[in-house]
Amino acid sequence: MSFSTFGTAGDAGIRAEADGLGPLLAELALGFAELSSPEHAEPVETRGLTLAAREPGELAVRFLNELVFLADSEGFLPAAAEAEVKAKDGGLELEATIKGEAAAFGRRARGLLVKAATYHGLKVKESGGRWTAEVVLDI
Repeated sequence: MSFSTFGTAGDAGIRAEADGLGPLLAELALGFAELSSPEHAEPVETRGLTLAAREPGELAVRFLNELVFLADSEGFLPAAAEAEVKAKDGGLELEATIKGEAAAFGRRARGLLVKAATYHGLKVKESGGRWTAEVVLDI
């Protein structure tokens, strides 16, 4: 596991690290799942996401907010994630595959109710080929 969660002044956060931006976003998805439920989802359904952003931090926030939307609208809880990021049109494009369970909160204990990923204290950077992120979530 290359992520951890933390609490901060009424909010929660995820720290992650990986060998690429795509894998980093996949780790953030698993951190989101851990905050959302203490029970692990089964990878029985798949959701595909395609997102664009100008820079890595914006991509991380948009990606997590898509997971918040899936959790709110479908009760979808991620179990596994794969993500690939490519340069496109002067920005970045994410292609992600998320496996998990819809209506999971009817079968799994609910953890924190995440309202949104925020830009407050956002850190996404690369150093020596290793990517790190810290994202605060509004709960």
